[in-house]
Amino acid sequence: MSEKNKVLQTAESIWEQHKNFTDYKAKIGRKGLYEQTERNEKFYVGDQWLGNETKSKLPLIVINVINRIGEYKLSQLLSNPLTANFSADGISSYVDDDRATKNDNVISDLQAGKTESFEALSEDEKMILTFSALTDYFNATCERLKFDNLCQNATKNAYVSGTGAIYTYWDDEVDTGLFADTEKKTAIKGDIVSEVINAEEQLDFENPAQKDIDKQDYIIISQKMTVEKAKRIAKQNGLQDSEIEKIKEDSSDAKYSYERDKDLDDTVKRVTVLTKLFKEYNDDGTDFTLKAVMSTKDVIIREEWETGLKKYPVAIFSWIDREKSIFGDSEVTYLIPNQIAINRMITAAVWSSMLNGMPIMLVNKNLVKGAVTNQPGQIWEFNGSEDMRNAAGYINPPQTSPALSSNAMDIINNTLQHAGANDAALGNLRSDNATAIVTLQEAANAPMQPLKNRYYQFVEDLVRIWAEFWIKNYGERKLKISDKNGNWYLPFDGEKYKNIVLSVRIDVGASTMWTSARSTEILENWHKAGDITFLQELERFPSGVVNDLSGLIKEAKKAQMEQQQLIEQQQESENNIEKMGEDTFYDELDDEEAQAYDDMDYAERQNLIENAKAAVAGEE
Repeated sequence: MSEKNKVLQTAESIWEQHKNFTDYKAKIGRKGLYEQTERNEKFYVGDQWLGNETKSKLPLIVINVINRIGEYKLSQLLSNPLTANFSADGISSYVDDDRATKNDNVISDLQAGKTESFEALSEDEKMILTFSALTDYFNATCERLKFDNLCQNATKNAYVSGTGAIYTYWDDEVDTGLFADTEKKTAIKGDIVSEVINAEEQLDFENPAQKDIDKQDYIIISQKMTVEKAKRIAKQNGLQDSEIEKIKEDSSDAKYSYERDKDLDDTVKRVTVLTKLFKEYNDDGTDFTLKAVMSTKDVIIREEWETGLKKYPVAIFSWIDREKSIFGDSEVTYLIPNQIAINRMITAAVWSSMLNGMPIMLVNKNLVKGAVTNQPGQIWEFNGSEDMRNAAGYINPPQTSPALSSNAMDIINNTLQHAGANDAALGNLRSDNATAIVTLQEAANAPMQPLKNRYYQFVEDLVRIWAEFWIKNYGERKLKISDKNGNWYLPFDGEKYKNIVLSVRIDVGASTMWTSARSTEILENWHKAGDITFLQELERFPSGVVNDLSGLIKEAKKAQMEQQQLIEQQQESENNIEKMGEDTFYDELDDEEAQAYDDMDYAERQNLIENAKAAVAGEE
């Protein structure tokens, strides 16, 4: 774009945008997004009597229904294994038997360190093999970035605050274990890193009414980091010492943070660092470049740079979708009144039982001398002529309704029922008929499908972000692939795919509770029935069921190959024996044996040849 249309990004302007949006978030709902999220978090973890404590030493009961509902729903989202399948628009991903065999041969060569067969493939063939291998590379990336933990924390945030988010960025310091040369002198560094961020606290948007994040003109990611780390980033990006000294501790965002220890005396000096990602359009507005800039309140610590991306590297997930709002809503907000009622009613019932079982004693010290305890058999010294019953007595506590506990249980059951965490869903049923239980659980989980669809879309968005980083930032490097063939390295050149429209499909597997045992049982039955071989069974075993499964597969392949070679040698020997005719037999005889053979009649000669074949077969 021309310089006259370029918007200058300054620390002051970025901070002003951030401040305006934090003010907006503080006004969302009755309590504001920050205060409501803090309250929801406390109720979720069980800190449910804050501000309601009494001077009494009697216990304050917490029956954490909010946590129970949340843990159940989170487990439903996270229990199904997800697989990402990649393809390129315009390129057929269909692979026939011949193509699969050719790919297997190429992979075998790559395992041996040979790249000639791969380089001999056409560009379309390379692309098909590459995008097919990306599925397994996705699994390797998931393991490196602890994908399951990322999703668990992001969905937990969504349940508590209404919105979960994962931010992905490029880290030049990540050690890949790869080298750019065969001498292994030039190490390849740099890879993607993903982290969970609190959307309500760390994300600012240009237009909060625009639900599609990629249609925002800019987003701002707020991060609290130590002053020393912020200064180190500034120094790495060539900032002058005089500017670096402007990076100082600030507490301007403290009121918007719901950190557990925010009220403690924190000796660590921290500063708010804002990363602004923004679109810079060309003069006619038909295309844009996605850029980024980092700043504190007072200074730019990294001048704007081109990310090379087209998607914002932030995936967001709404627990309850809200119209005309990029932020979701939290289920916890509307469960809190029920939770308070449950805690109060059960606490009242418990207190009543305790006071009736251990009532308060009143003692007339004018009549009773010495210490008074509740020890059995204690002797009191009683003075005076009054009735002994006037010396001590118990205060009768107020009676509570017997229905109090049952009403509290009704609220608990109704809350669980309406939140979708009923007995069928939670498995609190008799196990007389396992099939019926599974059917009831599936029916109970059906209303969760819209929530699951939003979660799967969230994962798909995250995977698309990863794939874009792979293509735009990897350049030429080898990708370590782990699949049924073992470990091998795929030559990858992201430059060749930068203009490709990448498609990602998320496949949802069966719940891990059933998958391993059921899959193993099915494979074993197929093997026993002779429908598949032992090697085919091993190659399809669920991961983690058998230690060193890849090693076992290699040994099975080796044994199969040796068995095949033995069969081929035996067949060749049998063919040679069958080919043994009169001429072959006669050529092996010496002169005396040949003379004797000539004197035989036809039947004797044939009998002698058959005996020779049998003798050779016996030796074989």
